[in-house]
Amino acid sequence: VPPPDSASPPQNCEKFTRFVKRRSHPADLLTDMRYTILALGDTNYDKFCYMGKLLDGRFSDLGATSFYPIGCADEGTGLEDVVDPWRDGLMPALELAMSSSGEAKAGAAKGDKVAKSEAPAVDGAA
Repeated sequence: VPPPDSASPPQNCEKFTRFVKRRSHPADLLTDMRYTILALGDTNYDKFCYMGKLLDGRFSDLGATSFYPIGCADEGTGLEDVVDPWRDGLMPALELAMSSSGEAKAGAAKGDKVAKSEAPAVDGAA
């Protein structure tokens, strides 16, 4: 695991990160993907939650939709200040996203459009 002041991905994530960062991908590569990210970092360092923010931005650039706001937890102030409320809201957001996804698929089959639901705000979100 890289040090918290590093903008480098963990070793087991390097290949995936290089793939996601490629600028040659079509803008709709991840159109069918819905995701969320809980990033862990430390505000005592310059690149706070860099990898989580990078992935969030690239997923969005490539057409993916976040179903729940990114949580940026800070080791410097206490991870639980963000992790606990983020985790508490995750299951309801996931259930809503799954039900909305099912409605969207059914609506798409009928030619209807389903509005995207708004996820609740999470403290520490960037």
